[in-house]
Amino acid sequence: MAIADISGYTTFVADTEIEHSREILAELLEVTSRELERHLRLSRIQGDALICVGEEDEVIPCLEDAFLSFHRRVRAMVAATTCTCNACRSVPNLTLKFVAQHGTYSTVTVRGTVDLVGADVNIAFRLLKNHVPSHEYILATNSVLERLPALARERFVPISEDYDLGHVEAGYRDLHELRERAYQQLTQRVTPSDADFTLTATIDAPPADAYAELVRPSTMQRVAGAPNITLKGGARGTLANAAYHCEHGPDRTTIFEVIRDDPPRELTLWMYGDGPEAYGTYVFEPVGSDRTRLRLSLRVANATGIKRLVATTIFRFYFMRGLRRLRAIVRASRAPVAKTA
Repeated sequence: MAIADISGYTTFVADTEIEHSREILAELLEVTSRELERHLRLSRIQGDALICVGEEDEVIPCLEDAFLSFHRRVRAMVAATTCTCNACRSVPNLTLKFVAQHGTYSTVTVRGTVDLVGADVNIAFRLLKNHVPSHEYILATNSVLERLPALARERFVPISEDYDLGHVEAGYRDLHELRERAYQQLTQRVTPSDADFTLTATIDAPPADAYAELVRPSTMQRVAGAPNITLKGGARGTLANAAYHCEHGPDRTTIFEVIRDDPPRELTLWMYGDGPEAYGTYVFEPVGSDRTRLRLSLRVANATGIKRLVATTIFRFYFMRGLRRLRAIVRASRAPVAKTA
């Protein structure tokens, strides 16, 4: 069982405009739950907390990914808004803390609402009140820590808590360094000098039109060669931090997350999920008044040696095909419609 709780929520709601604070919190909870549900099952939402359950022993990496997603969205929201209200200015003060507990639980349904019950569930909720000297952390009971690899377990600082339910041995890990990693992910930009490969194509449309066509979900689906693609909205209704979920078959999904959005000049995607991880930057350069030189530079992020070579070959094949398809899509969309008599 895992609980994700937004730190700073009470002060945020008390000191800010209710309309904007409601929208901001809803967006952050949506992004966080979406990441958690890649490995866990969302049981319910309780105020500013997400309660999840799952069968995987190593839940910590899932919580780390949710923390990174949360802070990528926070940074994107700050960049995407010009509003100066207290709610929008206070977004950077929000962060996440997690509690993880391993044990058993039962469910009870009351008027259509399913809830978790049991002694281990009660302990997890008690742990939200603790003596951890941080406001962004993972607090895991020993029953969770003992299932981790030794190196992962060593990153947790031992701590004990006493509640009405008894004594609890646990460990915590401060997540401050992960926040910095989230911000670094958003600054990624691939250039020809640091790319594994660079592709170019001439598009028969000005940069604004070429850009708008590429980010259209139906076009991205054809460019990516995915049977199905779903666009998860970005920060404050923009494309910043939006994510294209490309479904390649049962339980196989690749996510194209927008980490730099500068229309109509540049677009950087972070590709991860079931397969190699990579960053790709599209640069749109005008050629004359109605054409675009499109350059894609891609760098594989999580592979070395022969695995990197294979990943690079695969990415090159798919993106060469994707650029050809994009060129054909744009050409067809701008072709004159034949008039009928």
